[in-house]
Amino acid sequence: PKQGDQAPPNSIVAEVALLTKVVAVVSRVLMEDHDMQLTAQVSGNTASLPWQGFNQQPYFRFFSNLLIALNQVQGEDQTPNNEILTVFSNTFHHLSPLRLPGFAFSW
Repeated sequence: PKQGDQAPPNSIVAEVALLTKVVAVVSRVLMEDHDMQLTAQVSGNTASLPWQGFNQQPYFRFFSNLLIALNQVQGEDQTPNNEILTVFSNTFHHLSPLRLPGFAFSW
């Protein structure tokens, strides 16, 4: 850490680590779901899928509700936690429209 910076408390480090794992799992499921739908559409084998097309709405709701909940818990008078913002920025970078075009309209 830089001079004058304080190390975050252990509880915040643990919370950020848990948030990172949860967001990573949901991101992996989103990518697998998107790839499965895309592969089925390209091959023309959509009969084996439980639904037709990629449904981006549940993933969008998860990320938006999580961001809203974290903002409400943190409060408006406090500055945002940079570690939490970094988790979301890295996640949204990995879920970019170049990699997952079916998730582009959720942005």
